Amino acid sequence: MRVLLVCILLIPVMVARAQNLVANGSFEDRNVCTEYNAACAPEGWFFIPRYVDMSPVKHKNHFESVSFGNLIRGHYIRNYIYTKMLCTLQPGKQYRLSMSVQVPKNPFQYLHVWLGNEEPGKPGKEKVVYEPAFTILPDSIHRTRKKWHQLSYTFTANGGERFIMLGNFSKKPLDRTVLEFGNNRGDVLYNLDNISLAAVEPTTNGCEEYAAVLRQVYEQNHRHPARLIDPVKADTAVSKVFDLEPTIQPEPALPAFDTLVVPDLLFDFNSSRLNPAFRKVMDSIVNVMRKKRFSAIQVVGHTDNIGSEEYNRRLSIDRAITIKGFLVQEKFSAGLISISGRGKSEPVATNDTPEGRQRNRRVEIILER
Repeated sequence: MRVLLVCILLIPVMVARAQNLVANGSFEDRNVCTEYNAACAPEGWFFIPRYVDMSPVKHKNHFESVSFGNLIRGHYIRNYIYTKMLCTLQPGKQYRLSMSVQVPKNPFQYLHVWLGNEEPGKPGKEKVVYEPAFTILPDSIHRTRKKWHQLSYTFTANGGERFIMLGNFSKKPLDRTVLEFGNNRGDVLYNLDNISLAAVEPTTNGCEEYAAVLRQVYEQNHRHPARLIDPVKADTAVSKVFDLEPTIQPEPALPAFDTLVVPDLLFDFNSSRLNPAFRKVMDSIVNVMRKKRFSAIQVVGHTDNIGSEEYNRRLSIDRAITIKGFLVQEKFSAGLISISGRGKSEPVATNDTPEGRQRNRRVEIILER
């Protein structure tokens, strides 16, 4: 029941944020990076040139930190966080950027926002000072709760912007006489959470490349360096420097998808609850998934023809929700998983025998390449 409740709670959140032009703005989805096979960064976000503080697991909500400078080693010791926007900004259109910001031990002074068409942070140029598109000042704070400031800023896009980056791009050194360390290394920290970017006019939201860019930013699982290396713009030399392959590669010889089947016997009778006795079977399915390459996951529930059409449709959806919840608990990104319920409409065997009906009662996990 706990798994089911988690999934049900996720649905309204996903719907409410469907038009957010930045992925994983709450930093809840954690990337299992290839170096450590552990959650070492937020999905969809990248850093220049280094991490400062990983969001502790003990926190109920994840957040990420950027350094505005270091009071010990100099004002150029700072980092930025950026992502590729899910839609390219349209010229002359207004967009609203909102977020939560906390500044440990110091007041909020400003936050710079850079927008650009090219991915920032070329090799060997991490210390470049970027020119901000705009600066968020304290007058953009509309609420403060438990030391977290809620900010909102509206701007007009030039058009063509594909990346957004946050941090301190000022050429001026930090004022060491009034600021305090935010950590034991001497950094002045800005903690960021709940980042949202959306068009002011709802009709401006959305674009054809939305889903493809979402998959792209989630697929990057290498975190040294922590960059996307955008395949649309990256050249061969950059890829070699970072020892990375382009994120999206053609695989014409491979099938378009793989399908794994969760059989009916893994669920309690006429229920969407997974039977704990079959946990090892689900673990084996997860192990198979981790060895495969895919860009998205479809979870599709099916039933036999016993019972009403509405009952079967509802049961098939509930079972798909349960499997999605299980996969999310196993660190598969919720943003890559879609669910549907087909009820009794797509049998794979006859419904005239008990054996056939049992085969029809299933959940398919479809891995899209």
